[in-house]
Amino acid sequence: MSASVGIDVGTTSVKICAVDAQGSVVEEKSVIHNAWIKRNPLNYREQDARKIFETIFILLSSMRATLRSVHSVAITGQMHGIIFWNCNALAEGVFCCSPLITWMDSRIPQQFISTLPRWELGDVHNGYGMVILAWLSSQSLIDPEWDRCGTIMDMLACYITQLHRPLMGIQNAFSWGYCTREGDWTLTDDIVPSKLLPKIVPTGTIIGKVSCERVALPLGAKVFASLGDLQSTVYPLLSDGSAVLNLGTSAQLCFRYKGSDAFTSPLLTEPFFDGFHLITAASMNGGNAVHLIAEKIIEWASSLGSCNVDLHLDFKKFDGILKSPSDNASSLNVQPTFYEERAEHSSSTIRGLLPDTTITELLHATAKGVISNLNRLLPANILRANGVTRLILAGNAGKAPYMRYISEIFEGFEVVEKTEAAESAAYGAALFALRFNCT
Repeated sequence: MSASVGIDVGTTSVKICAVDAQGSVVEEKSVIHNAWIKRNPLNYREQDARKIFETIFILLSSMRATLRSVHSVAITGQMHGIIFWNCNALAEGVFCCSPLITWMDSRIPQQFISTLPRWELGDVHNGYGMVILAWLSSQSLIDPEWDRCGTIMDMLACYITQLHRPLMGIQNAFSWGYCTREGDWTLTDDIVPSKLLPKIVPTGTIIGKVSCERVALPLGAKVFASLGDLQSTVYPLLSDGSAVLNLGTSAQLCFRYKGSDAFTSPLLTEPFFDGFHLITAASMNGGNAVHLIAEKIIEWASSLGSCNVDLHLDFKKFDGILKSPSDNASSLNVQPTFYEERAEHSSSTIRGLLPDTTITELLHATAKGVISNLNRLLPANILRANGVTRLILAGNAGKAPYMRYISEIFEGFEVVEKTEAAESAAYGAALFALRFNCT
């Protein structure tokens, strides 16, 4: 019998996890949502919210029997991004909304970002909700019909609770920038239209109950304020003396901290759970960097081939190459910072390419470079200075070939691989909803 459910609205897929009263997984499912909107220019990284919602509804319906006994719901997912909608239309089940502008979007000129006020709690960058909101407002690009904004998780929460004004969890508010630790927005109305902004609430706030009959969730189940996907992923994993290395589309290395010392850029200090902060090295280059190399090879091969045929990446072959052994003595060295880092960016390089270099060596060197880049952003000596002796692997970090390179680069740390259920953001959100609902 399920007690709580976590819904993870990710960059690539939607995952839903239901747990029982003991925190054991009853059922977990994941589906790729294929919501990317292909358009020019390439620095626009948007997704179709309707496709994301359709995927969520289908997945919930497929788990209807499991979800009948659920009494609490926690929604987590991709941070930083922003979406606009009309609240009255959404309450009627109509999606009068913008595309989801994701954390990967880089349309805003740096010159504009540099004109914004300094945020006392960190740096702000392209892809941050408040930066995007300020830019769109300055360009008069916000449709007058859109009267609310939030993360995609906040929009989903409003849909299932039929709230008219979104209540955003502090974790996601921090990912937008320009908020205080107490939960107030700091940009003035001449920079952003404050009437659109969600209200910030503490982690663990119950924002409403399931009131929408169009979704396969029990009416009356409690719904918590949105959580960040990184915090949800590492919530079941982090303890004293441990750090989590999470590898998905992007990559993160983090540990929890309760002291008062300030950590400087490129490290982020973010709200976590139970009075802790999360100290994080967040890289824009994770699995997407390895995937980009493969896609570029396909693109170049299509351009150079004599036949006018578009080639496509075979994901089974791609995964097979990554899982296959590679020559550890390869001269190839890749710094795969293909996507600009938000802090301390270092230009991408490929060195040591030889006539007999294989595709296996190239992909493996790129994977190793992803881990090396994390070590550059958060060196092992800082981990040790804060009492970290153990690295817990989440996401794809426990898979080949990443685990091997983590053991090499972070030599001397105990490396722990977790089960697939225990490392998902959906599971962490479900576990949080269960535990917090019992307190």
